[in-house]
Amino acid sequence: FSDRQIASLRGIAEADVRRLRQALGVRPVYKTVDTCAAEFAAETPSPVFRFGDGIPVDQLMNSLLYADGAGALLLGVVPSSRPALIRGAALLVSFATFVLSLLMLPGIRTFSSEFAYSEQLSWIPSFGITYHLGVDGLSGALVVLTTLLSWICILASFGPIQNRVKEYYISFLILETGMLGVFLSLDLFLFYIFWEIVLVPMYLIIGIWGGADRIYATIKFVLYTLVGSLLMLVAILATAFSHQAVTGSWTGAFDLLALRGTVAD
Repeated sequence: FSDRQIASLRGIAEADVRRLRQALGVRPVYKTVDTCAAEFAAETPSPVFRFGDGIPVDQLMNSLLYADGAGALLLGVVPSSRPALIRGAALLVSFATFVLSLLMLPGIRTFSSEFAYSEQLSWIPSFGITYHLGVDGLSGALVVLTTLLSWICILASFGPIQNRVKEYYISFLILETGMLGVFLSLDLFLFYIFWEIVLVPMYLIIGIWGGADRIYATIKFVLYTLVGSLLMLVAILATAFSHQAVTGSWTGAFDLLALRGTVAD
């Protein structure tokens, strides 16, 4: 066949295809390479960790949570006769925790109840208790707010805190660790432990470095938090027993996500 004959046959074939599409009501769809790439990207699940490949998710979560606790241990070996060094170290540790919370922001889905970061390890399997951490849009905002206000409070305390400087900043760093644990815990038993960790340094800070009525304030703080903590513990245990009665297993009895699924079912 000559080139002219091949072109004529191709034209006839294309005309037949167009008539067939019109008869069937099918419209041709043309996709560019960019369109195909965009559709592929939309269908492909994005990785949970979006900050980069430099820091694994579990290391970032644990570094954020326990940086202040490690800082408190380091302050324990600093001589009490060097208050300036203690203040500077406490500020540096707290500010580093704030930076770690900012590094977590790119992976958090804003205004979403989905957990962008999650780490779960078996802890007490006989009762379904796990070491489960996670962060969503709401808890992520609270974590950043906590770390921001913490180093600002430490900086503001340089002047007023002149007695027992070492003990004060150790208590404050432990307090920040407990607050972060409360916002990151997805296991109710783990949440309760971090909640109790918050109460101890808060009790010391109010009772030792408080104002003129600090003893009265400390007594009220202990009474209110003790009663509230006991009631919360009863509620957590009741929830776990209810889950076990419904499912017949302790698996997920203290896990927030599993309990949410049980309630939905």
